Amino acid sequence: MDGLVGHDRVSPPTRCRCSPVNLRVQLGTKPYDPHEMAEPPDANLRLLRRLARVAPPGLVITDVGSVKRPIVQEAARLGLRGFVGGHPMAGTEGAGFLASSPDLFLGRPWVVTPARDAAAVRRVRGLARAAGARPVEVEAAVHDRAVAFLSHLPQVVAWALAAAARGDAKAGRWLSLAGPASTT
Repeated sequence: MDGLVGHDRVSPPTRCRCSPVNLRVQLGTKPYDPHEMAEPPDANLRLLRRLARVAPPGLVITDVGSVKRPIVQEAARLGLRGFVGGHPMAGTEGAGFLASSPDLFLGRPWVVTPARDAAAVRRVRGLARAAGARPVEVEAAVHDRAVAFLSHLPQVVAWALAAAARGDAKAGRWLSLAGPASTT
């Protein structure tokens, strides 16, 4: 595999070939192995169920969703031994491929959930390292609890503050001073 293929379904549709930053490991011997799902958690669950019907035995599958427990449990229920939950702890306020940055993951932690297939875990850890991240093994339930406090709750508070500021005649006029990255 000489690179990754990215699809951006946001707008406008974009298809781009890109090479991972400093790719030092071979990620897989088959096309799209490991197969990475990068949709919102509910969509990843639907994709996982579809993949379970067609995935060849031994295919390594991972995701980058912000909630791990439901998808890890569903993969186990579906008998997908090659599934390893993942969550790069990096991001911006942007969305889609056009908002990507080649150094987004450099030095950042990438959560990898434990799995029964040690080879699959090694492959997903290799994917994280290939992107420049630091793989960190964390149980799904522990990840979800920590991320609820460290990421999800601050996001809800930021939305509430922005809504309150928009509703205030004086603060609402100056809301653009904060910018999208200032609160969370």
